[in-house]
Amino acid sequence: MRSRKFTAYLLAEGSWKLLIAGGIYQAQCGDLDAAGWTLLWAMTATTGFLEVSYILGQAYVDRYVGLLRSPPTTTATATATATTTTTSTDEP
Repeated sequence: MRSRKFTAYLLAEGSWKLLIAGGIYQAQCGDLDAAGWTLLWAMTATTGFLEVSYILGQAYVDRYVGLLRSPPTTTATATATATTTTTSTDEP
């Protein structure tokens, strides 16, 4: 884990999971009111959005870096037309 961005992502993801687990625990104890349920749903939706955004962003970066590292390919084909000379010796 050399990437600081990935380490920060893991820390943020772990903290969201702990907060959601705490909300679920309070819901099981019966201590969660309507505002608590709203907060729990908002945390869950935000976590899902951030996970999908991170994964799609990484896929985009990987594709972009892969395109930069690949050797350039040309799609236009250069066709050289060879001219042929014909000599005709028509005898009368």
